Amino acid sequence: MTFGELRAFTRRYVIADLYEDAYPDDMLDDALWQASVETAAALDIPRVVTTVDLAAGAQAFQLPDARRVITLSVAGYPAASADLREVAALWDGGGDRPVKLYNFDPRRADQVVIAPSSPGGTALVEYVAALTRPDPFDDGEPWDGLLAPYHALVAYRAGLELFRADERENETESIVMQYQNRLAEVSAFLGRTDVPNLVVPGEARDDEGARG
Repeated sequence: MTFGELRAFTRRYVIADLYEDAYPDDMLDDALWQASVETAAALDIPRVVTTVDLAAGAQAFQLPDARRVITLSVAGYPAASADLREVAALWDGGGDRPVKLYNFDPRRADQVVIAPSSPGGTALVEYVAALTRPDPFDDGEPWDGLLAPYHALVAYRAGLELFRADERENETESIVMQYQNRLAEVSAFLGRTDVPNLVVPGEARDDEGARG
């Protein structure tokens, strides 16, 4: 569904009561966008696979628009994620040793730091891409169009947050049920058992994604 279609879906099926017109389009659009970003983060989507050519001696490379690195290999050798101090301890100014470690922090200008220094070759990277709000908004789709059968999840997440902000949480039971059902469906489709339940307060969740 497009965001325009999701807005209509939210009004008809999520905010389906006398308050249907209580939320202006711009408020609904903001809620839908925020919900799409939050659910994408919970599901670790959309994922991208790319290659980067590395010069001999390279200690880092740029990965634009990445939110998280899933896997990284250089010249056919897999590298493991590690603390930046561990990575820096293996810098050796080059050589023929394969890259063993990497560190990525999206707050650090999209830079992936590697160690030992690259012997040269090609890096194969799978990462979670950051999302950019579409313009025009109505024509864009959640998650860059990925997993279209599950886009209604975004509508129920958005509706829940709108009701909470309006102090109508006592009216959200059916919305929560619909959200959780759709979350279970997409989690099963992706083969995931560790997806954070965004309708449960972070301190009550038993998963790493609830914190940090």
